[in-house]
Amino acid sequence: MFREKVMRKWGGASLAVALAIGGMGLASAPSAWAGDAQEGSDASSELVNWTKLYGSTGTSSLTLSYCDRINDAASLVEGGTVAVGCFDGNKVEGVEGAKGGRDAFVAQTDAAGGAVWQTLVGGSKTDYFNAVAQTRDGGIVAVGASQSSDGDFAGKGKGGYDGSIALLSADGELLKTATLGGSDKDELYDVAVAQDGGYVVVGQFSSEDGDLASVEHHGSSDAVIAKFDAELNLLWVKTLGGSGADRLVEVVKNPDGGYAAVGYTEIARGAEGADGDIAYNAGGQDALVVKFDAEGNTEWIKTFGGAEDDVAASITRAPLEDVELSDDEGGERPQVDPEQVDGGYIIAGTAASADGTLSEGKTSAAGTDSAYLLKIDAQGDAEWINVLETSVEAYGDAVVVSNGNYVMSGAYEGNDLDFTGQQAYGANDLYVATFSPTGDFLGMSTVGGTIDDRSNGTNYPNGMILDSERNYLLFGATASADGPFSGMQGKVDGFLLNLNASVVETFPGETYLVPVTAWHASEDRPSMMAPMLHEAAFVEKTGEQYVVTFYFTNAEIMGSQVNASTLGAVSYERDGELVPADWDSYDATTQVKTCTITLDSLDENVGIHIEDAMGAIRLHFDPADAVENDTPPYFEPVQVTQPDFETSWKVAIGGSSTDYANSETVLSDGTVVVGGQAYSYDGEFAGRPATASSAFLSAYSQSGELLSVRFLSAAEPYTNAYVASVDAAGDGGFFAGGSYQLDSLTSLVPSGDFADLAQEDGAYGENDGYVARFDASMNLVWMRGFSGSGHDQVKSVKATPDGGMLAVIETASSDGDMTDLNKGLFDLVVVKYDASGNVVWTRAIGGKNIESTDAGIDLLASGNVILAGYTCSGSGDFEGADYFGDLFDLFAAELDASTGEVKWLRTYGGDKSDYLSSVTATSDGGFILSGGTSSSTGTFAGANETAYNNAYLLKCDASGNAEWSRFVTSTENSEAKRVVELADGYAMIGDSRGTNLDFQDLNKGSMDVFVAMFDKQGGMISLETIGGTLGDYSADLVAINDYQLGALVYGESSDGDFAASGNVAGGNEFSSMLLAFDYREKPVDFTALQQLVDEAGALVEADYTPESWSSFATRLQEAREVLANADAAQEDVDQAAAMLAAARDALVEAVTADLDELRAFVDKVDGLDPALYTPESWSAFSEALAAAQALLVDDATTQDQADAALASLQEAYGALMRADVDTQALEELVSEAEGLKASDYSQGTWADLEAALEAAREVLADPQASQSDVDDALAALQAAIDDLQKADGENVVPAGGDRPSGDSDRKGASGGNGLSRTGDPLGAVAAGVLVSAVAAGGTAATLRMRRRGR
Repeated sequence: MFREKVMRKWGGASLAVALAIGGMGLASAPSAWAGDAQEGSDASSELVNWTKLYGSTGTSSLTLSYCDRINDAASLVEGGTVAVGCFDGNKVEGVEGAKGGRDAFVAQTDAAGGAVWQTLVGGSKTDYFNAVAQTRDGGIVAVGASQSSDGDFAGKGKGGYDGSIALLSADGELLKTATLGGSDKDELYDVAVAQDGGYVVVGQFSSEDGDLASVEHHGSSDAVIAKFDAELNLLWVKTLGGSGADRLVEVVKNPDGGYAAVGYTEIARGAEGADGDIAYNAGGQDALVVKFDAEGNTEWIKTFGGAEDDVAASITRAPLEDVELSDDEGGERPQVDPEQVDGGYIIAGTAASADGTLSEGKTSAAGTDSAYLLKIDAQGDAEWINVLETSVEAYGDAVVVSNGNYVMSGAYEGNDLDFTGQQAYGANDLYVATFSPTGDFLGMSTVGGTIDDRSNGTNYPNGMILDSERNYLLFGATASADGPFSGMQGKVDGFLLNLNASVVETFPGETYLVPVTAWHASEDRPSMMAPMLHEAAFVEKTGEQYVVTFYFTNAEIMGSQVNASTLGAVSYERDGELVPADWDSYDATTQVKTCTITLDSLDENVGIHIEDAMGAIRLHFDPADAVENDTPPYFEPVQVTQPDFETSWKVAIGGSSTDYANSETVLSDGTVVVGGQAYSYDGEFAGRPATASSAFLSAYSQSGELLSVRFLSAAEPYTNAYVASVDAAGDGGFFAGGSYQLDSLTSLVPSGDFADLAQEDGAYGENDGYVARFDASMNLVWMRGFSGSGHDQVKSVKATPDGGMLAVIETASSDGDMTDLNKGLFDLVVVKYDASGNVVWTRAIGGKNIESTDAGIDLLASGNVILAGYTCSGSGDFEGADYFGDLFDLFAAELDASTGEVKWLRTYGGDKSDYLSSVTATSDGGFILSGGTSSSTGTFAGANETAYNNAYLLKCDASGNAEWSRFVTSTENSEAKRVVELADGYAMIGDSRGTNLDFQDLNKGSMDVFVAMFDKQGGMISLETIGGTLGDYSADLVAINDYQLGALVYGESSDGDFAASGNVAGGNEFSSMLLAFDYREKPVDFTALQQLVDEAGALVEADYTPESWSSFATRLQEAREVLANADAAQEDVDQAAAMLAAARDALVEAVTADLDELRAFVDKVDGLDPALYTPESWSAFSEALAAAQALLVDDATTQDQADAALASLQEAYGALMRADVDTQALEELVSEAEGLKASDYSQGTWADLEAALEAAREVLADPQASQSDVDDALAALQAAIDDLQKADGENVVPAGGDRPSGDSDRKGASGGNGLSRTGDPLGAVAAGVLVSAVAAGGTAATLRMRRRGR
């Protein structure tokens, strides 16, 4: 009845071509693979991806045990598969490497199914492998049986059949073989690679000698477990059994280093009870399950079965389910309870009994084989069983876990009972059946050929695995030559049959929309949560079970909006226990919570527990009104309907992964520095060190431009670091503080950027604190650490006026830096550092319980320190402090800035726990606390009217007395994060889920950031939200300048205000943003206008033309009026500045011309008597004179104009013609004199001539000259000519020589010097002079005067 063992380790594709590989035991083509893999065809084409046959024409095919067959396969780490089995080479020619009639084979394929290598192992007799696994070094180990004592097993045969084990290299080279056995028949069926690299094998042994001589023997054959080391040296052998035959066929490793194995144990048919190692056998063969420790010692033995033969063929570990987590001593890392690691086992097998433990639900007759799937717990006790049967036979051969379900494979004959509706292809067809995690049958797929003669070999699977693509790979032997097995070469061939997982896992069933109501937990009426439950559940009926999906949506309950996002984990009642929902997810896009559970019936109400909800409910279904429908309910995506938050600019921080911005500060030059925790390696954080996370510091300009980024990281890859707080220093730099988390498995010594914090005697935990000083360029100046072996975290830093800083640290340590300081579970410590990083003083605040804070430190107006947080202690520093109720109260304490001494400490609170986020010192000497609370009594009496957890402001005076408190209210959770004092009020940033009260019509998503503005008395002026449809959170708020605030936020949204955040994976990752917004109108900036006005006042009117100055003066006056207007808008100021600048640029310089010469000439000629001149010449002269006089009185007169007017006037003056004076004779005589040469005459007489000639010329040029003046000049000139004496004393004029000054270089008609020779008549001389003058051009005045004299 028992079948050969089944394995589940291999996945692969076709072995179309065998590669020739040299080396021991390697075979080259031809191989035993029967051609290429065949794709699915006919009815099975969608189910079957491909089939590959293995075999040849060997003559042993009628003997099933020794035919061509594949017994096992395994997936390889590097990809591809390896298969083992038996090659029937009896009377087969041409197979290289064949050893004997039947050889063991090992063959590898690549990931695409191509043949990589094949190795035949054995001797001259029968050899085969039953199981295969990959070794730790990437090689192959195979086990089976060998009858040979030669060939690859030369000198190793012990008689009969021996268990065999072989090691092969990754490329198929046979490295080593070994045997285990004696003189009888012994066989190994499975192998597991041990944690130390050795090999644990299981099987069946009949020998009592050889390797089995020293072990206990019980019956005809015993089950055996043995271990070989990595070199195949036998380390130990253990047996167990009863009086009959016992066998172990499959083994799995356990997390504790031990093993679990299955098979069967046998007692005489009809007998029952204890038998050897077996505490109870129900008769015949019983399924056997054994738990071993790492040394093969039996921990427990379990048997299952009835009076007939029942066997176990396959075992796999069950997935963990309800594993509870516990915190370690530090409260940081979740720990798995070791007792819950073992989730039990799933076992597949075949049972013929109609009674006993494997018969539940069986209807076929005793002796009819039925497949079963059995779930046992870690102690071997049965939890559930499901039986698959026909009226003929069905076998359970292998089981795997896939997608949370259990999948069993085997063979069947007949298509009735559980196989009703399945096709009967022939005798013993193949099936793959899927079961739920609770054992419910979901569906099955079948495939096969037409041969129905089992004696000739049937469709006989040996096992099933998942291949690398998670498809199902069945292997074994078949006698069919049609359907998916066409192309076989012998009477029985081995096969690989690859089935499409998407088809296998698609279960034909019925789908419905079923009305569902949320009923009260104990009463048959709707619960308060009923409005949140969608009216219809989507139900899939598959096999014996109902998969029910139901939905929670946002709804208004008792006047309050309740979001589905607030609902916690869902559990439901099943089989008397509360178990987690099969699926529990919140979709932020639709804001719907979807849950899936598995039920056996819809007729009973189902108890549902929801964490963080208003109580348990029951689901009440109405299946009578179910509507068949294959489409689940559709929910529209929730979109942001509120307008975007108005910003001046905003910038995304980080990369495409989760990045948290925690704190911001503004440096003295206006640079905004942001600190936080980076997980991304791209975008702004490209080049981040390869650690789990890094602390980051990013610098931005006042317009949002990224200036620089730097990181702080430990050296090891599995470490974390973050910046919790930053604060600007007075010299332009800044301080930062946070924590780093080291890898406890590697080292707890600070490393990387924190290496300088390591101390020889230091104490370190997984969370240690640091503070650091940076200059304005983000260069590290110094770093200091704060650590102990517990939890140490710097929560906030604050710069001090002396150049140093304060740090507040939350700590659970009592050693290291907390030696002699610890007061309880969690304390707060304030450390004062000077400018060089030296500790000035340390002050611990705490009691025996917990103290915590966030941004809980500031400097009061007095210069002292204000520390604030929340506490649940009533001892230590809180001894005698007021207790208000519940767990946590708020506290504030003033510390002396010089010593850290506590000046006073006060507590605040109400009837519920109160939490603090920040403290802000105020200009009046007091301070403001902010956070979240549900309290409505005590300090908050009359302030929180809703009694819901809401954001608060608590204003206190300089002595810590509460003055007033204000809330931002809704019926959902909200919390204030930071508060900034402004000139006329306060700004608050926080988070809220609110949809009503103060947040009516403001909600954008499941969680929004809010910004609230208050006056100095706490009156709320405005409230706005920032966010998208998902969860978005606030981090910090600072004043960037005197009219803008900078909001630091992070969130899951990629829409709404986060549309530009770069968070393309909205809902999966957190993206951070820095947003700048105007909290008031930007103050009017008069600077540019004032500068223009000041510059204009220095200008001189005389330097510019009157027209241009007039326009400029107008604009200047307008600008001065704007400057004097206290209500002027920036637009008015900018316009006045622009117009004044334009008028200034349009000024035309006034150029000063030299008018002295023109003025003098005008003065000279002004007053002439027009009666003395001809009308024509006077008209031209009077026009030129008038033009010149006009220029003299015109301030815009240029030099060019003055020069031109002077020339024109002089010309007109020279052209004046006297009406009553005859100058002809004088003109002629002047011309004659100008023809003389000075060299011809004595110096004295020549000088007299020149003087007379010059006087004559002046008379001719003087329009005022009278006739008497002309006559006198004529007489004088004539006398000078007459008195000329030659240089030799003679009174004659020589030919040639120098002429008098002003000579025109002309010759007389006589060809001499223009004078007549002695004796020439006067008329001839005069005529010659006239002709000579005309020929030479003469002077204009002379010619004109001559014309006037006619």
